[in-house]
Amino acid sequence: MKNFSKKAISGIISLVIAASAAVSLPISGSAKGIAYGDINGDSFVNSSDALAALTYSVGKRDLTSDEFIRADVNADKKVNSSDALEILRYSVGLIQKFKAEGVNNTSVDAKTAVTVFNKAVEYSKKILPSYTFQQTPSETVDDVKVTSNSSLISDDLLKQAAEDAKKQYTTAPKTYTKIVQQKAEESAQKMVGTFDLSRLLELASIECKKNEKGNYLLTVKFKNEKNPTESSQIVKVLGQMSYDSAKKALADNNSLDGVKAKIDAFNFTYENCILRCEINPSSYEFVSIDWSVKNVSNSKVTTAVGFVKLTVEMSMTGNNSTSYSKFGY
Repeated sequence: MKNFSKKAISGIISLVIAASAAVSLPISGSAKGIAYGDINGDSFVNSSDALAALTYSVGKRDLTSDEFIRADVNADKKVNSSDALEILRYSVGLIQKFKAEGVNNTSVDAKTAVTVFNKAVEYSKKILPSYTFQQTPSETVDDVKVTSNSSLISDDLLKQAAEDAKKQYTTAPKTYTKIVQQKAEESAQKMVGTFDLSRLLELASIECKKNEKGNYLLTVKFKNEKNPTESSQIVKVLGQMSYDSAKKALADNNSLDGVKAKIDAFNFTYENCILRCEINPSSYEFVSIDWSVKNVSNSKVTTAVGFVKLTVEMSMTGNNSTSYSKFGY
């Protein structure tokens, strides 16, 4: 049997784990019943609600669709430090009313709203507007286990490798910004896709309001999807990976010097996927688009290096928030 030094063994383990993690796929009121600012639903607006808005804005917690609406107190379809500040000001009596409470909440039916959304997407891909594109991804390794069939690799070394991987591949939210130029092909490439109007009942919910400017404020909540196919609305509209594409990428990335890994198990689920946007229904121009999705994945991959087999079992949670703003048509 080929002899392996401790350094070589550690190197092999690192390579196998890196390949596995690389594609282990990877948020009082004018409208009746909406208590703006009361994010946690305890009937009070205080610092706890402000903290909830802040922790969401940095990717440390999720908000349900209803919680997001209550948290967006300044009615800009985003939840960030500005909302947290307004909630704090309200809680100490510096303001008596949130901006969101003055927004016109005239409802628009789902099919009409999505039809306008689709036309806005098609118009954008034709006109190629400029816009600011931002993504905020993060990854958390919930659990990782590394095992081997070889007595040359000690249990302590395997446990240490697992702990190192958990720290290495857990990444805090970081925002990446790209200014997409007008008439650039990238404008169409990064744009969201259209919905299938015949499949609207497959979505969890569709809500659209008309604001004081007459613009549509559309919120679409997708149903959770396990191992989505190419026809998945999350895949087609948001450009996320299908199960087959993700599995192929996992296999390709687990190749070490031409040695193919065996995927013993692989599953992932898209959760808490929400799209929000503001559209001018007369011109079919977007004012803003925001969407977010959580990806919960589990994989088990075995790689053989000579007579030594290494198996990596990993559970990960990924979060991605994407926004389009400052459109220039």
